[in-house]
Amino acid sequence: MKHIVDINNYALFDYFPYLERGSECEKPKKLKYHVGQVVYLKHTNAIGVVLGCIDSVGEELRTDMDGMVCFDDLRPVKKGDFKIKDVRFIERLKLEVVDGKTVHYDKETRETTVID
Repeated sequence: MKHIVDINNYALFDYFPYLERGSECEKPKKLKYHVGQVVYLKHTNAIGVVLGCIDSVGEELRTDMDGMVCFDDLRPVKKGDFKIKDVRFIERLKLEVVDGKTVHYDKETRETTVID
C-alpha cells in the first residue's frame, strides 16, 4: 500500500515534481514513486517523504530526510518500519501513516495540529 501525505507539512522549499536528467519535465506516464509518498531509506535507517525532483531516467528523487536518494536505496514504507530499532522519522509522519490522522504543520510556529 502506498502512503501519500501532504508535502507542505514536510518540505522547506518548493521543488520541481519531475526531472529528466536534471531538467524539469512533464509527469512521466510510468512512475515508481510519487510526490508525497512515504518511503523507507535503507542506507540511513530513516523514514521520509518524497518531495519531488523525481528523475525516472536517473533513478533518483528528493526526500525530506536525506536530500537526493537513488531508487536502490529506498522502498515504499510499511507501518511496521516505524518499529525498526533506531529508525529516524518525524513524529507527525507516524501520526499520519500509523495512526491514520490528518495533520497540519505550521512552519512559522513549528507547531503540528492534528485535524481529526
